[in-house]
Amino acid sequence: MLGGPAVASTLPPAVVALGFFNGMFAVAAIGSMMALASEGRESREGTRMGLWGAAQAIAAGYGGLRGAAAGDVTRVSFASDATAFGAVVLFEAGLFVVSALLALKVIDPNRGGHAAMVPGE
Repeated sequence: MLGGPAVASTLPPAVVALGFFNGMFAVAAIGSMMALASEGRESREGTRMGLWGAAQAIAAGYGGLRGAAAGDVTRVSFASDATAFGAVVLFEAGLFVVSALLALKVIDPNRGGHAAMVPGE
């Protein structure tokens, strides 16, 4: 969709949208981390935030490694590099949708009434 002769006109808006939505994700993740860190026993917020950050870093690193490996494997299977990388990105997008659906199942809308707003929400 963004390849070929249409790159000059479609790539800048796509990059801007990617940056915007990546920022939204970062703010939501940090807001969730801060809200969840204060739940449970007191005086554990720093430990919880550290573990959350470590888990995010490990997941990002492992995801990058697996994405690069998938790109290398699909380049052998497809005729062009663009098609191979496009297939990997589509697969990753599908995984993102599945993870969002799983998160919706985990979130309990009846938990404790209305939660307080967290900065960034």
